[in-house]
Amino acid sequence: MSRWRAKSSRGLSERPMRVAPDLAIADAAARIRAHHRLRTPDALQVATGVCSSATALLTNDPDLARVDRIEVGLLDRLR
Repeated sequence: MSRWRAKSSRGLSERPMRVAPDLAIADAAARIRAHHRLRTPDALQVATGVCSSATALLTNDPDLARVDRIEVGLLDRLR
């Protein structure tokens, strides 16, 4: 938990990054969906982050916490 607090003190990028879905993201999403038994929209979010070299994914969805391909931070736990 303190690791997330330390990272959040550095701040987020000033502008959100926009990523257009492509075949590589779709393929990664299919593999992530099957491996982690996620819903398709969740798998697409994780795959987009992984394929875009994101360092973390912030969410309120505890199901994403079981993904090991990207660091997942639950917003409810940051309080």
